[in-house]
Amino acid sequence: MNRINIILLSCLGAAFILLHVCAIFLPVEYFWGLDQWRYFPAPITVLFILVGAVICASPLLGKSGFPKVKINIFSNRIFFLLIPVISFSFFWFVRQKIFFLGDGYFWIRMLENGIRYRALEPLEVFIHSVFYESTTKFINISPQDSWALLSAMAGVLFVFVAMRLSDYLGSTYRDKMMIFLSMLSMGTIQLFYGYVETYSIAALLTLIFIYLAVKSFEKRSFAYVSFFVFSLAVCSHISVLGFLPASIYLYFRHLFQFSTLLSKMRFTLGIIISFIFPIAIMLLTFSAGGFTLAKFLNEYSSSGHILPLVPGILAPNVAYTLFSYKHFIDIWNELILIAPISFFAVFLVMFRFNDIKIIILEHKITYLLVAAVSSLILCFLFNMEIGVSRDWDLFSTLALPITIASVLILIGLFKERAHVAGVVILGCCLIHTIPWVVLNAKEDYSLKRYIRLTSSSTWSRHAKSYAYDELRYFYEEKNDLLAALDWAEKAYSQLGNERYRLNLAASYNNVAIMFAEQKQMLEAESYFLRSLQHDPDDFQTIRNVALLYFEKKEYDQALEYFEKVLILHPNDIESLRESARICYILGMYDKADGYLKRALQVNKDKEIERQLLIFQNQLWNKMKN
Repeated sequence: MNRINIILLSCLGAAFILLHVCAIFLPVEYFWGLDQWRYFPAPITVLFILVGAVICASPLLGKSGFPKVKINIFSNRIFFLLIPVISFSFFWFVRQKIFFLGDGYFWIRMLENGIRYRALEPLEVFIHSVFYESTTKFINISPQDSWALLSAMAGVLFVFVAMRLSDYLGSTYRDKMMIFLSMLSMGTIQLFYGYVETYSIAALLTLIFIYLAVKSFEKRSFAYVSFFVFSLAVCSHISVLGFLPASIYLYFRHLFQFSTLLSKMRFTLGIIISFIFPIAIMLLTFSAGGFTLAKFLNEYSSSGHILPLVPGILAPNVAYTLFSYKHFIDIWNELILIAPISFFAVFLVMFRFNDIKIIILEHKITYLLVAAVSSLILCFLFNMEIGVSRDWDLFSTLALPITIASVLILIGLFKERAHVAGVVILGCCLIHTIPWVVLNAKEDYSLKRYIRLTSSSTWSRHAKSYAYDELRYFYEEKNDLLAALDWAEKAYSQLGNERYRLNLAASYNNVAIMFAEQKQMLEAESYFLRSLQHDPDDFQTIRNVALLYFEKKEYDQALEYFEKVLILHPNDIESLRESARICYILGMYDKADGYLKRALQVNKDKEIERQLLIFQNQLWNKMKN
């Protein structure tokens, strides 16, 4: 690297750091992929800036490059086993604390409800469900901890495979370290920090089939195993199909090496069987569990869609059209977040294309670039209904081929001095990704970021209402019922469908119960009645209102609401008994007797029967007098 290249590289790193600083002060929708520093205390943010400045200046000061060490962690068996074990400690103890990113709370409820089968992510959901059901037989573990444990375990295997791939691709120790650190510095690594979503296993399988595909260029038999694992990855999550063009490239690359038609047919048959077999086994297993092919197809047809091309009246689940500036902002932020090295790769291609075009003709890099481009196209076209900044993980596996290809191009471009450039590039990537991981491990930081994201203009009405409703659920779990009600009102105001209407009614009911328990009867009455405005036929709320009026000794209104309960549930024993009691108080003895007889017909429990008979005797004596 000459002096000019060093200066350009340092300037590029400085620009990357400067973007992070600018993101602190600009609206969230423009820089959500690199605004992690915004949510940290000012001294820590300043520390990030200073570390970034040192990293960028190090080549100019002649203090750069990976140090030479005597122990090669890629060939030393102790280190080879120790590093994945150490990584589990990080994945577990710095794990995600709240689960707003993606559909975390949705998956927690899925485990709680015992649901095993899903069409879009069948294998991953099945594994998590079986693991949770099996684990709870021996230890008391929450759904989120069960999911997080598998996520961290997948991360250990990911690190192990990343080390193997780095050892295979790198020709020197420094090259191996660059490849390995590039994969650890991806934003995608967040998937293994106890992340509650259906992408951890998919990301692990994606890295494995990429590793096998790369190795197949030297030993063809790995191609069969690569297609087998690719099929498993598709079973884990359907988004992995974005890599299908790369697998097709791999197939034809090997096919053209056969000289006879028979050998080509044998190879083709082997590839087809390798790909079809896991999918067939999965479909048979699910069919045996009652989840038929028809259900699969039905879920697929009702799932995500392509962004519209022509501007017009957008559906509630669409925030913008293809090729709009908001669309480009979201995709740019997505790439920076999951693959920060892409920022540097783009500029390297722009300024050194004549040197790079020879490097990318190498089959391994070509395969990786085809995988990156094909998955990026799918990411570009797909409508992420809950907002790209929240659903960042849907195409997070895209970072794998981008990152690996970028670092290989970097090594080929700078050759023996690549480690000097690597310190700047990978150093910048690490101070981008480490705060991202820590941010999600701190409940107050991640909650603050999520609430800020809900104001983004790149979210659709569906995305915002869904986010508000998840915040309602979060605060209800925290027993902060007034905050939960506030978010329920916002969810309903964005998208007034039945789901959010009923959730709002339930929130009003919860707040009313809270005030009733505090003996604030006027407030309780107000919130109960608001609840009934949104859900006039809710049995529990109507009975709560009746009990409230009974507590206030407003017996006429109490009886009116108990009678409404009995219209909905004629055999509700509690309402029958209370109606009889109210009628007795109001002197409506015949009516009270009628309610008691109905109650005795409904419930044959001896203790309740004894109590009702005592009450009935008192009533008859009262009527005689």
